[in-house]
Amino acid sequence: MTTSGSASPSDHDDITRLAKAILDGERRPFEEQRQRLPRRHVRPEALLSLRVPAVVVQLLLACWVVYGVVAIVVGFMQRSLLHRVAGDPTSVRFADVIADQHRVDVVNGVFLVLLIATAVAFVAWFWRAYQNLDALDLPRRYETGWAIGGWFVPFLNFVRPKQVADDIWVSVNASEYGGAGEREGSLLLGAWWAAWIAASLLGLFARDNTKDSTLDQALTNNGLFIARSALFIVAAVLAMFVVRCITRAHTFAGADAERLRPQDSSSS
Repeated sequence: MTTSGSASPSDHDDITRLAKAILDGERRPFEEQRQRLPRRHVRPEALLSLRVPAVVVQLLLACWVVYGVVAIVVGFMQRSLLHRVAGDPTSVRFADVIADQHRVDVVNGVFLVLLIATAVAFVAWFWRAYQNLDALDLPRRYETGWAIGGWFVPFLNFVRPKQVADDIWVSVNASEYGGAGEREGSLLLGAWWAAWIAASLLGLFARDNTKDSTLDQALTNNGLFIARSALFIVAAVLAMFVVRCITRAHTFAGADAERLRPQDSSSS
């Protein structure tokens, strides 16, 4: 005989089955959602490797960080010299002016060499990443040539490379969330592109101090030079993360496709 406050073994079994049914019901929507995701037909044999180009690009971007720090130091040295000229011109020797101009010439020369080298390496990596969208069975809005040409068309180069980068970033979303991926805004991409555009625009306003007619103009131009150098550091660091995320997504997608290929062939 059992009292109303006690439970029989059959009651415990009923509770266990009820709990199991609840848990199965909670898991089922996630399992069904995972099954409904469209499966991509990744072709690993058509994937272009991004590892070596990515390493080259990241090394050059690291050089930009070093360059930016040196350029900022040179900029503040020049600013100190300009303040000395404004405050006590007799304390400034002609040799100081020549040394300052020599430092600026060296910094500008390194900037030009580094810009060309990084542009070639980055565009090569960028084009390979955009080309890989076909092998990853992911959509792209433009022909692959825009991954190169978009950087060189005046005015369009302010938007087209970012649009191509948004297409490429779909591969990162697909790697993280599975399925065909969606073109969603990325805070990392947006911050990188904003820093790059800002640094480029400041470069258009900055000019050689030797062409300034007043000390105020020279100081203003010097401030733009320092700000541009700082923005190049920010853009380079963010670009390193962009390159790393995209390269990792493409590498993992190719490795997963290779690993699942025998299973697919045996199941068919």
